[in-house]
Amino acid sequence: MDTVVSLRCHCPSILKRWATRHRHWPPPVIVQRVVSFGANVTPVGFKGSEFKQIEWRICFNTGETELVKNLNATQAKVYVLLKMIVKDVLRLCKKEITSYVMKNIVFWQAERNPQNTFSAKSLVHWLHDGLRELTTAIVKQQLSYYMIPDRNLMAENGLQEHQRSDTTL
Repeated sequence: MDTVVSLRCHCPSILKRWATRHRHWPPPVIVQRVVSFGANVTPVGFKGSEFKQIEWRICFNTGETELVKNLNATQAKVYVLLKMIVKDVLRLCKKEITSYVMKNIVFWQAERNPQNTFSAKSLVHWLHDGLRELTTAIVKQQLSYYMIPDRNLMAENGLQEHQRSDTTL
């Protein structure tokens, strides 16, 4: 659990763009619930920015918690397994590759694929797909934030060139 100072933020255009995307997941009732939670801004600057101390970031913590609650069993297992791999296997990168990155990978998987493709029998497939997405994100230094795709979660993540190029998952 993290405690972070935040302020409510009114950003209907961002939430509307997210809500109206073509998707397989989450269902419309959950989309509306996430939109109803709104957003917050937190005093968290962009790593490497000369203005880091005065920058704020838009967050959707409550909505993202709701999304995690609405993952199916296979998606939730993929999320947990990806987090375990980052924690136990990628120890060198764990400060740069966070569980937040893993959550976004799973959200994108869920949104882009029919829900009936996520079953107990397909767990290894989706885990492999998630690891492939993680590898690509590390190498290319690009992973779109699920709520605001224009935000790159991998920008200035602190991974050194040799860590990115040696990534084989």
